Amino acid sequence: VKTKFPVCAGHSGDFGIYLLDPNVTETFSLHCADTLGHPRSERGPMLRIEKLMKRDLISVRSDETAFGASLLMRVLNVGSVFVKEQDTIIGIVTESDIVKKVVSMSRIPEHTPVTQVMSTPVIGINQDRPVFEAADMMQLHCTRHLAVTQENEIVGVLSVRDMLHPVAVDDL
Repeated sequence: VKTKFPVCAGHSGDFGIYLLDPNVTETFSLHCADTLGHPRSERGPMLRIEKLMKRDLISVRSDETAFGASLLMRVLNVGSVFVKEQDTIIGIVTESDIVKKVVSMSRIPEHTPVTQVMSTPVIGINQDRPVFEAADMMQLHCTRHLAVTQENEIVGVLSVRDMLHPVAVDDL
């Protein structure tokens, strides 16, 4: 899947963190000890994002309404959908976006384009990274959803909800 926002070349330090933003040309530099003050060795086994992520890329067209996006989220029982313009992901709409940018603003969902409420840029992280890095990224960017990448392409999504699901001890 292509993104409108090129993934920054390489990855930042020990983290496979990508900010999918055309206006950002440099990557961040974070180190394990800086992540919530816990060095990697104290954080336990390295559960990888690929174990918890959802591989279904659910999307709506950029001309869809907030009502259409929220209906799709309800039917599929998901908390977000990517927004596509042709074959390019240009943003993400979440339940939180609908509540904060439509409902609480007394906007009419059937007449509000998703492009007016979507979150952009899309924040992404490589699927091979440990889950604690995803949690740290979510906290850093005040988001509950991350695009999951592999070789600079979005291959799935990881939500806070996904990180709450139990995982077998064998997977650790």
